[in-house]
Amino acid sequence: MCCTCSFTEVFKSEAGCIFQCDSKNCIWVHFDGKVTAYNVNQFLRLKSALDQVDIENMINNPQASADIEIISIIGIDQIYILNIQQIISFKELISGALAMLELNSIIRQKLHVLTV
Repeated sequence: MCCTCSFTEVFKSEAGCIFQCDSKNCIWVHFDGKVTAYNVNQFLRLKSALDQVDIENMINNPQASADIEIISIIGIDQIYILNIQQIISFKELISGALAMLELNSIIRQKLHVLTV
């Protein structure tokens, strides 16, 4: 992580942690021993890539190669090679972070309305 950021923990699970850096307008993802910075668009593309993984198909497919999924985002050097359990954990981490970010946005909106 960079030294010039002031990090705010957005969401944490056993699988990892998501931090927000307002000064750099980025989201830091700590998952599977790796830490990667994403801008908001890249973070949403990461969620979209995870949402496109068909876990049911992976479970039901008898081929050994079906147990692994490779997730990469254009513009990011990080590549995730994940098994089924890691995909589920990563989806939970990303979804939890997005829920907390949305909740924070709603709270700020309501507080702004009350002060105006």
